[in-house]
Amino acid sequence: MISTRCPPIENVTTLTGDFTTPFMHEKVRSLIGGEVNIVVCDAAPKFSGNKSYDQARAVGLSEEACDFAVDFLKPGGNFVVKTFQGDMFQLILDKMRLNFFGGVKVYRSKAARKGSTEVYIIGKKFKGRRNDSEG
Repeated sequence: MISTRCPPIENVTTLTGDFTTPFMHEKVRSLIGGEVNIVVCDAAPKFSGNKSYDQARAVGLSEEACDFAVDFLKPGGNFVVKTFQGDMFQLILDKMRLNFFGGVKVYRSKAARKGSTEVYIIGKKFKGRRNDSEG
């Protein structure tokens, strides 16, 4: 298990940094030495209070997390990402459904605050690497 922010846990390597950078990708790749069965991303951007702007940033972060997962998942692997429903929500759903996963579901936690748009997208049965031409 690799975590970017949590208290020390036995057999866990903690990395601090931006998972979207090539440097962090290489650091993770050197630690895991191959592919993984699951990637979980519970990240969220710092919110400004502007709902449209914040939602766009959250979806963008979710897309970056999906790209990260695609780089490290084994075929058949799973991906869970926190995001927020809004105008751009369908973009990340379509990206995952059409390009990468055999099944995609949206899950709303019972612990989410009333009125919150926070949800988790669960991608199952990763189809395999994208072609370099897909970007």
